[in-house]
Amino acid sequence: MHARNTSILSAITRLFDGQSAVKRAYPRSACRIAARLELPEKAFSIDGMIIEASRGGILFRESSRYILDRRGAPVVVHLPGLEIKGDIVNVSPLGYGVRLSHLISEEALGELLARRAAA
Repeated sequence: MHARNTSILSAITRLFDGQSAVKRAYPRSACRIAARLELPEKAFSIDGMIIEASRGGILFRESSRYILDRRGAPVVVHLPGLEIKGDIVNVSPLGYGVRLSHLISEEALGELLARRAAA
């Protein structure tokens, strides 16, 4: 019985620490880039930071303590000199998972991740 409880606890822990068995199309890289997430349909924006980025998506962490369920909302992520469009596809205690409307190139991703050193 102990082994079963340990297995269940391990699975739950992976779900909440970002290490679930879900396979991503593009690997994410950790970063800390100041950004603003805009919800155009609500005429509302949120300050925060991108904490993970890949060619196909980002993880945006809101500055506030409260993460509201905004799944399905179209968004625009604003960085100095760059706007990235996408949709919120996941909400967790870590932040908002945003699927990008268009893949970004490896070169553009490299430039984005290079900003983490300056942030």
